Amino acid sequence: MKLADLFERDSTMRVITLLGQLFNLPFEAKSTMQSFLMRVKVIHDQLSAMESSLTSTQLAALVLTKLPSEYDMVAKALRLQVSKDKLVFEDLSSFLIRRKQC
Repeated sequence: MKLADLFERDSTMRVITLLGQLFNLPFEAKSTMQSFLMRVKVIHDQLSAMESSLTSTQLAALVLTKLPSEYDMVAKALRLQVSKDKLVFEDLSSFLIRRKQC
């Protein structure tokens, strides 16, 4: 087996592992919104470095599915807004952090 083949196999396994971490990342009760969003961003940045990232809209949609029940109304309103405007991770993150500070 060639070195390039080994690298490609290892890279593919790393992408699969990172995607699994991202999709299974819970919003823990003791976690702050900022720390949760930072964990999402760190994993996404690692995927981006491997040229295997989600779009900003896909990432925002994933975050909406991970929010605790106290955010149900906010998530619903944001999902409705998506049909009018494009929801991106950076805007969603700013909104959620501001909301938590109020």
